Amino acid sequence: KVKDEVYGVGTGNTIKLKDLIKLFEQLTGKILNIQWGGRDYRKREVMKVWNDFKSLPNWESRINLDEGLLRYKDGDTNN
Repeated sequence: KVKDEVYGVGTGNTIKLKDLIKLFEQLTGKILNIQWGGRDYRKREVMKVWNDFKSLPNWESRINLDEGLLRYKDGDTNN
């Protein structure tokens, strides 16, 4: 019954992008080639956390971030 609405999903725990990349690299053993500050931001880029969204009804996180990244690493993105 969800129709023509804007919703978000989240755990309530925010993480900085640099910390997410660091965690990804630690868990997967893959090093990402990122040049932080390598280009100027564009006017349309939003650089703030969006957490005042309407939650998708009956949605809840079933796995934590570490497990999700490990599943991604192992190619298990179906569960």
